[in-house]
Amino acid sequence: IGSLKYKAIKMDKVSMLFLENIALADLLIATVKVLPRVTVLAFDGWKLGAAVCFASVSLKVLLLVTENVLTTSLACYRLHVLRTVFTTTTSHVGRILVLASWTTALLYITVLVVGADMAAFFSPFMLGCGSVVVKGD
Repeated sequence: IGSLKYKAIKMDKVSMLFLENIALADLLIATVKVLPRVTVLAFDGWKLGAAVCFASVSLKVLLLVTENVLTTSLACYRLHVLRTVFTTTTSHVGRILVLASWTTALLYITVLVVGADMAAFFSPFMLGCGSVVVKGD
């Protein structure tokens, strides 16, 4: 992120705000994917229980949705900048857009978790947790 800031002096603050949040989401995704695998390899199996497995899956989905929404928002913002060359968007508006992106992803995962009966499971093949929607009778 730091090298990106120094190289792109002419880039506007709103675009940089989006790029920083996308980078943060990427870093968190990598962390959420690696930690369960390290735990499995260190303890020779999943020892943290179903609740932690479910939380891991939910967090992974939240971060992936956030990254997709942020990337889409950045693309829409850049299109807006190209269409309205002589108008400026303040960084305050950019912060609101980024907050809206994270909130949208959080609402999505909340509806997904509350609305569906999801069961988390450990997959030895993936060395991590997965989830499946359980259909009631």
